[in-house]
Formats: sequence, structure tokens, C-alpha cells
Amino acid sequence: MDVPTTQIDIERQPFSFPLPSSPATLPARLSYDGKAITIDHWGNEAPKTGRDSAKFWAGAGGYPGAALAKDALELIRQCEGDLAADPFNVPARQSSSFRFDWRRDYVPLDVGFSLNAHSGDRFCMVGYPIVEVLAAIGLTHARPKRPNRESKLEYLYGVIGVRSGMELLDPIFLRAALGGSDLPFDQRFFRMRLDWPGQENQARMYYDC
Repeated sequence: MDVPTTQIDIERQPFSFPLPSSPATLPARLSYDGKAITIDHWGNEAPKTGRDSAKFWAGAGGYPGAALAKDALELIRQCEGDLAADPFNVPARQSSSFRFDWRRDYVPLDVGFSLNAHSGDRFCMVGYPIVEVLAAIGLTHARPKRPNRESKLEYLYGVIGVRSGMELLDPIFLRAALGGSDLPFDQRFFRMRLDWPGQENQARMYYDC
């Protein structure tokens, strides 16, 4: 399976957000056969752009989002079989991630121990890198919203549908629906709860919907 390359986008000016103060916040650009997709949602800061970054992994100046994207693509390259047949269930040993897929994460207080306390191959985290990359790309164009700006552990998102026989809606409406906007279409809204897998106000993980 051909997988696009990843590079840190340091040439494009201006960015879709204010000039980052740290290289860890630089966007990533997936390039293949003359086409490119930019991933940059982690660079948004609500006070400056009005958009929530939906950044769930820890460290403002820590491991860059571009590096997480690169790591996920490397894992996809190593996966065997027909990935397109069931892309959302392709597993891989994944030590770090964007934390978009709850199947990889856990809350130590819930399970009774922390994997960080165990070295070697006795335990390993199994993630789903295709899900991670697709989610990161999607967040570049649309975000769920936090109904309570004081809470970092709850998001609201929506979906819209069409009745039988109708044409599919333009992606611009799908993106608006994801952000919880009221639209003149059939809609359903969901609330997503997060939790702190470690120290409060650092990394967040999907917990319940």
C-alpha cells in the first residue's frame, strides 16, 4: 500500500493560525503524487483563533503533532494485508498517538495499574494508526465544540443525514454539523466525555459517549 510522506511545513506563510512560538506546533503536510493535505489543528489556540485545538496528547512544547503523524504513517506502512478492506480495525503496536481512538487508551485508576511502571514487552499498547491519521485530517476542517468553555472534558458534535432518494449533502454542511450547528436537515447530536489518563490538565482521552 502506498502511503504519503510527511514533512514539517516550514515554508508556507502565513499559517492558518498565528506564527507558532515552538517548532512543536508547526503543521504537517502529507504529500503524494503532486497532491498535499495539511494537518494543523493542534496549532489553533482559542484566545487567538476562536477555535478549540482538540489537542488531546500532552505537552505544549513536547512531542510535535507532525512527529505523531509521521509515526502513525510508519506503522501503516508496516501493516500487512488489504488495509482498505477494513481500515478502521487495522491494529499496530503504538507507543504514542493523538489519543483519538479510545481502544488504545486507558485510565490507570480504572484498571488498577499504569503501563509506565512496567518495562519490556510484557505489556504493549495496541492502537489503530489509520483511525488516528484520518481523525487528525478531519479536525483540520471541522471541530466538535465544548458546550461549557470552563470544562475541558466534554465536547458536543453532530451529524446530518438525507432522506432516501436525496443527493448527498456538500461537505461544507457536514463540517458545520460536526461543530454542533443547527441546520435545516435531519440531525442527531452526541456528547463526548473525556478523562485525564494522567495528571490533570495535561493529556486527555476519549472516555464515553
